Amino acid sequence: MKLISIIIPVHNSEQYVFKTLESVLMQSHKDLEIIVIDDGSTDRSSELIASVAERDSRIRLYSQPNAGIAGARNAGFAHISENAEFVLFLDHDDLLLPNAVSALLSELELHPDAPAAHGTVEIIDESGRLAPESAIFQAKRGLQRRRLVENSKLPEFRHACKCDPSEPTSFAAFLYANCITSVGQVLFRRKKFEESGGFDPDVAPNDDLDLYLRVSLFGAFVYIDRPTLQWRMHHGNTSNDQHQMRQAYLKYWSKVVSISMPSEKRRLVRQMALYRFMTSVYDLIHERRHGYENNVWPYFRILLTAIIHDAPWSIRRKTAESG
Repeated sequence: MKLISIIIPVHNSEQYVFKTLESVLMQSHKDLEIIVIDDGSTDRSSELIASVAERDSRIRLYSQPNAGIAGARNAGFAHISENAEFVLFLDHDDLLLPNAVSALLSELELHPDAPAAHGTVEIIDESGRLAPESAIFQAKRGLQRRRLVENSKLPEFRHACKCDPSEPTSFAAFLYANCITSVGQVLFRRKKFEESGGFDPDVAPNDDLDLYLRVSLFGAFVYIDRPTLQWRMHHGNTSNDQHQMRQAYLKYWSKVVSISMPSEKRRLVRQMALYRFMTSVYDLIHERRHGYENNVWPYFRILLTAIIHDAPWSIRRKTAESG
């Protein structure tokens, strides 16, 4: 069996971490190493993890001062074994569904050129009960979001994406919309994750979307049209802070327009930067009186950066294309 590393960053998760570990230990694929990073917890998280690790030698616990989610994920990756071929990053409050790892691994073995594979999610509440909106949410963030790309008003995106359940999730799909709810849905090839540069703390909490986009430069993600993860929705979720998410998304886009990539993907980036700018203008006109957050100027700067980056005189463009 192939060794898979599962990395779990933990910060003050005494309420959830035991169930998270239990979901990993119950996987049908047994050749696992479970690396837990206690990221400066001040509760009993570390004590609970250590008690589970005493009963299962596959669990290794490391502690560090708080570095944030992206820093903790990268720290976990630094501890994986040399012979680990695949890696999965699991949030401390989410649960892997039974056979999730083996299902994702099987797809990657069937598609040796794919850098990663992902499934969909179910939503659970703080108590672990399946939320009533789970089926709707699963469709919205999975197949439905992928179909948004295929049905886009942007011609190049329609041509770049075929979002039938049998089709993979492409660079264009990630550029258009984040089709993945939680990074725990994704199994990465260790080599491709490493070559991508890992998680970028500067764009957190969009460090996961930033990673998907960079890894998808190596190839599309295999898509499994069924849940592999239960994503826990509670008041502590970072995604509940909408202002923080919007600001992080702007930082993410400021980075995207500066990444070196093949010219056909640069065209998609430039087109999407224009689309984001035009959408922000439309939203400002129609929603300003309702307290809409004005993002016109940030998106204008992003669009300008994309245009300058792609200009014929751009040294960075010539360097990327020659490489």
